Amino acid sequence: ASYSPEALHRRVCCSCRDTDWIEQMVKKNNLDHRFDVTSRVTAQTTHVVAGAEPCRRTLNVLRAIAYGCWLVSKNWVFKSYVMGQWQLETEFELQEEYPAAIKERLERELCKAEGVPYQNTLFQDHRFCITPRRTVPPKEDLEELIIACSGQIVKEKSQSTVYVTTTERKPSAAASYHVVSAKWILDSIQKGMLEPFVEEEDDESQRRARRSPEL
Repeated sequence: ASYSPEALHRRVCCSCRDTDWIEQMVKKNNLDHRFDVTSRVTAQTTHVVAGAEPCRRTLNVLRAIAYGCWLVSKNWVFKSYVMGQWQLETEFELQEEYPAAIKERLERELCKAEGVPYQNTLFQDHRFCITPRRTVPPKEDLEELIIACSGQIVKEKSQSTVYVTTTERKPSAAASYHVVSAKWILDSIQKGMLEPFVEEEDDESQRRARRSPEL
């Protein structure tokens, strides 16, 4: 999931319904910088173009955060086309909906400047086991996102610290792992921080109940 800054190229991936239109605009705007248009976000992607705000959360949007890409609205391409040159991306970043994207993008740029590989570290302290049942998004996409954020994938839930299943429920007292749904993975990446685990939410609810008893 990491990459060498020396091998970085400008690669744009579209994550909205206007993919064909955006691809045409990007190709016509190849003035002083060369942009390659791709259909999938990878560690080599530099820009992900999403729909205008509010932006729908897609796998490519989450990959953009995981890989530290520029996450911009399609208005960036449109205004660049109208002005005849590429505009500054900062004016078109999806800041309110995806603040974690800016954080990871800046971290990736810092790593590039220092000549070291970039790696999202959100899940670095956890080992994940994903249920064999059908998940949404599919298991392979969840694994890609987890690995991109430094998480480890294990086969047995007894080896894991986080077990991803189709229903989020409190684990047994003897369990050595947390139980989460796929949504927990997606929400954590979007926010750039780990969401509370079920048992932590329960404890917090109990603490609030003790502080504010029902009358």
